[in-house]
Amino acid sequence: SFGADAAVIAPLAIDDLRASEIVPFFHREITAMIESSNREMPIFLYDNADIVASGNIPHIPTRIVKELSRLPWLRGIKVSASRSVIGNYTRAAMHYKLPGEFGIYIGNAQLIFEIYRSGHGLLGRLRDGWRDFLLHDATPIGVVSGPGNVMPREWQKAWRVCWAGDEESMNLYHHLCGEFDRICTFDEGGRRVTKMIAGLKYALELDGVIRASRVLPGSGVLTAEQKSVFVERYQQLRDSIASAVPARWQTVSP
Repeated sequence: SFGADAAVIAPLAIDDLRASEIVPFFHREITAMIESSNREMPIFLYDNADIVASGNIPHIPTRIVKELSRLPWLRGIKVSASRSVIGNYTRAAMHYKLPGEFGIYIGNAQLIFEIYRSGHGLLGRLRDGWRDFLLHDATPIGVVSGPGNVMPREWQKAWRVCWAGDEESMNLYHHLCGEFDRICTFDEGGRRVTKMIAGLKYALELDGVIRASRVLPGSGVLTAEQKSVFVERYQQLRDSIASAVPARWQTVSP
């Protein structure tokens, strides 16, 4: 039996799996694995162009998501892409799943502040109509945020206020949650370089969640000077959160 509550598979990140082989792979390999267990474990797809294996296409084709959604244990997909790509997957899943049976989770986390913000006036209503058209009148049901590893309570509240359409709170959390992206950005020889993975891990080390913040080669390492700058920026962000966010929605380090 499986010890996990769920599993995530990024088919386009598998080196020897081409797009044309994804559906047979799930039927042949994953179905057999699921059915050999004494319980049905939910599986989620992961679509992110940043981790695609060399030679593969950037996103899972809509027709493949449509076919895979027929599998009873496939429960959703995390999409790090534009609203139009998210909408394609929403439309695909609606062929074989009832509303809510196949969840779309936003991977480009800042999109939630755009998707769930109601428009005002004629232009706002037109914008809302275009958004609903792209999403086929089926909004995503969750968000998966990288900075949410460091700020889980703040991002949980950000999702809640976006879903509720609380525009005043959306403005606050959009600013605070977006700050983490900015504190991970540095000037290197006149270029603006974002080192998100290194920043996330260093923040978790500073908070005492992990013991070491080493990253794999090629991921972008923080220099000693950048670490010093990051510590100052991160403390400023924590101070801003402490002064603006209710205590119950502030992440507390161990």
